[in-house]
Amino acid sequence: MDTQRRAHSVCAVLNPASGHIGDPENVRALLETELAPHVASLAVYETTGEEDIAAVTRAAVKDGATMVVAAGGDGTVAAVVNGLIGSSVPLAILPVGTGNIFARAVRLPAALKPALSVVAGPHEVISLDAMKVGDTFFVLNVSTGISSRSMEDTLPDNKKRFGVVAYVWTVLGHIIGLRSDRFRLTVDGRSIALNATEILVSSGTITEHPPFALGPRETFADGRIEVYVVDARSTFEYVRLFFRTLFRVSKDDGRLRHYTATERVRIESRRGKHPVQGDGEVFGTTPVEATVIPDAVLLVVPASDGA
Repeated sequence: MDTQRRAHSVCAVLNPASGHIGDPENVRALLETELAPHVASLAVYETTGEEDIAAVTRAAVKDGATMVVAAGGDGTVAAVVNGLIGSSVPLAILPVGTGNIFARAVRLPAALKPALSVVAGPHEVISLDAMKVGDTFFVLNVSTGISSRSMEDTLPDNKKRFGVVAYVWTVLGHIIGLRSDRFRLTVDGRSIALNATEILVSSGTITEHPPFALGPRETFADGRIEVYVVDARSTFEYVRLFFRTLFRVSKDDGRLRHYTATERVRIESRRGKHPVQGDGEVFGTTPVEATVIPDAVLLVVPASDGA
């Protein structure tokens, strides 16, 4: 970790369509009042939904940006990450999306003003691993099964109106009458045939280190990825599995299996194709292969005590 106090040239990538951003002009105003006085320069790029955000980010770095702020949800963060891969320019996050799962996972402030204070004041820069799928990089997770189908079926208007509740409601709808499917999972060359309703490949651990459901933060920079295979087939089994995992009743429930990879993971569905999501956005179908990329991107986090 490196504690930073120098004045950065900042490019803020602002997604006005993010779930809880409200009036984009208010966010712009806060950037001007809370951030601009503390940085060397500030440029705000407001996305339209049509551009390649990774390309916009790369152009900003080429033009001299020494920090890029992603003001949006997990999809915006993932897009900016892809523009920063291979550079020494750190990412900062203003979590104004629907779920902000990644920001929560790495324990960034959930409110806008405290998040701006991290960027404007003393902070630390840490290194994060990534998962490479094709030419795209993800820093949170890649999955197929009930999660990706639910993301694909949750209407954007419902996400905007109801937030995470809209997604949860879709998940519950998919659980009713749920059937597992047959997959072949390859973990660092080891091939496993299995049945599953969900296969999640995560950069961080899941409930392995209480009280952090998606952490601790250090597990996002440990050079490995975690694979969780779920074969729960009813609402009751999902609820039971959730509580057994939460309270660590048993490491091997029979409905949940856990593997670790340091190189790559490949998921193949044995019957048909399944949608695949990465960092909250559906991007393709099985088969999917994720490769571990250690120290892929830098992230701005709150300074530790005494920094």
